[in-house]
Amino acid sequence: MDKKRKFKITVNEFRAEGGELVIGTVSVEFVEYWQERNENELIEHLESIADGEEGDANSPPMREGKNFPWNECEDVEHTLSPYIPSSENGFKVEEINATGDVINEKQVTDAVIVYGRERHIDQINMDEENPDNDVSLLISLRGERGLNETNSWLVETDGEDFNPKKLAYGVLETSVGEFLDSVFYDKKELVVDDEGGTQGTSHRVALVGVTRSSWIKEESKANTLKNLDWENYDEELKKK
Repeated sequence: MDKKRKFKITVNEFRAEGGELVIGTVSVEFVEYWQERNENELIEHLESIADGEEGDANSPPMREGKNFPWNECEDVEHTLSPYIPSSENGFKVEEINATGDVINEKQVTDAVIVYGRERHIDQINMDEENPDNDVSLLISLRGERGLNETNSWLVETDGEDFNPKKLAYGVLETSVGEFLDSVFYDKKELVVDDEGGTQGTSHRVALVGVTRSSWIKEESKANTLKNLDWENYDEELKKK
């Protein structure tokens, strides 16, 4: 007899919001031009390019003499993620049977944050050299809702109940918001189960700036997971 039990984890918010976040390198000339202009103008320029049009004819090319759709400027980050859950709402954990029906559920509001990695940018100072900030970036965000329905994580046990103390997550901190980057159970990263189908919102952000090249690797998800320290997680478990 199969005694295994399955649990589905989602952000505990109705029509949870987040977005398609894309971060990529662009030319320094592109950054210098657009940081002096209105953000809405930059958004219009990027949308025009995505629609196959020229956009602002005076704008320097995005990179290597070329323009391309904003969601293809992704050599640093590209993710579709919800914002991190609020302390009041937390996560929803549903036990599901073999036919996919929910047979019980619980709320977890004290999951442990095991890491926060950063993707922030600064403006170029036109009057000074910027020797440390040597990588020019474009950060684009298109708002989406319904991420509690499309982004979920599954946990399977050998018959034991779901243990809320073992739930943890990582955060991607950016200049446009804080996003759910990873979900863990019992120190194992869970694979997101993408069921597809979000709804776009009117929320749109586009920023340009510079950062240090060393941060590109140091703050990558792969490097963060490789050097993950579970000491805080273990200490928090003792307190619960």
